[in-house]
Amino acid sequence: MEYLANYIPADNKEAELIIERILPRLSHINPAVVFSSVKVVMRYLDHIDSEDVVKHLCSKLTPSLVSLLSWDKHEIKFIILK
Repeated sequence: MEYLANYIPADNKEAELIIERILPRLSHINPAVVFSSVKVVMRYLDHIDSEDVVKHLCSKLTPSLVSLLSWDKHEIKFIILK
């Protein structure tokens, strides 16, 4: 995931393709995987031209972050709310 976060996509379509492949990781049980997935998606949103696509992808991020708020660890909650 760290490699993908640092990778710069060649064009709009490549960024969308990579994000679509990352989206299933947003429902992972491990919060580190979810955070890494969110990081990748957030960095690639800058490379997408369509505002509608960006809004759609942001709406997919929300449930994952809200579900992480149910964890008992305060550090995770702090990072999400920040």
